Amino acid sequence: MRLNDDQWALSMDWMRKLHTLEYAHRYESVRSGRLNLMLGVPVVATSALSGVQVAMPGLHTTLGQVFIGLGAAVVGVLAALLTFFKPAEVAEKHRAASFQYESLRHRLEFLLTFNREADDLVIALARLKDEWEALTTPNVTTRTWTRAKARVSEVGTYPESLRLTSVETSDRHPPTT
Repeated sequence: MRLNDDQWALSMDWMRKLHTLEYAHRYESVRSGRLNLMLGVPVVATSALSGVQVAMPGLHTTLGQVFIGLGAAVVGVLAALLTFFKPAEVAEKHRAASFQYESLRHRLEFLLTFNREADDLVIALARLKDEWEALTTPNVTTRTWTRAKARVSEVGTYPESLRLTSVETSDRHPPTT
């Protein structure tokens, strides 16, 4: 006994969502990693320049002291932003979430490909659903979700529309041509 059309459509919808979540978290991880570099590199460079300015006797003029003060202020602000936003930590959380969703998607692909008995498959899918619901992952932005959804659509693995019921729903969802 195989999955019926509704069960297959639901499984494909889950796979598409898992794939989209995988990409979305991967994109958020990269974005947070870039933010970490954008804030961290200037902290190191500015603090090094400020340290050099302090050690140079020719820069003990008023203008030199202004530059030293500005450098210290910039270092303080950037370091505070790094501490507050914790982009490296956020990047790691999103990277881990991406791998969790990828793992669930691969398991779903495996189940749908190699499990031939519908009853066993339904039990395995219920377990996978429970694991998915138990995940605690950070949120992604709407912009990132939209980007990930477009990327998954470009891949072309999933049907454009997945009807989840065999009942005609033309009033709510007009058929696509």
